[in-house]
Amino acid sequence: MMTPEQYEESLRKLNLVVYMFGKRVQNVLKGRADIPTEHRMRILRLIENLTLGTAATNYRTESMHGAGSPQAQRIMITRRVNMHEKQRAAKKLCGIEEP
Repeated sequence: MMTPEQYEESLRKLNLVVYMFGKRVQNVLKGRADIPTEHRMRILRLIENLTLGTAATNYRTESMHGAGSPQAQRIMITRRVNMHEKQRAAKKLCGIEEP
């Protein structure tokens, strides 16, 4: 198992180029100071479980949407989802108390 420092260094060596909202993210390892690392890790574990683990439901989205491009699926999901409610539910599932 790597130490946190070794893990960060391994990510730096990948020379990742990441864009968010059309702007390049200079440091993908930097988090917001007002969000504890533990909260970020809990949310990442939830995402991992929902997208790769036993709770992954990507086939359901595909079935309900009727195929089409992945971008068209993202657009439809974005139009129909109450994102604030989903964020609140994710925090609750992860045991993160809202201020």
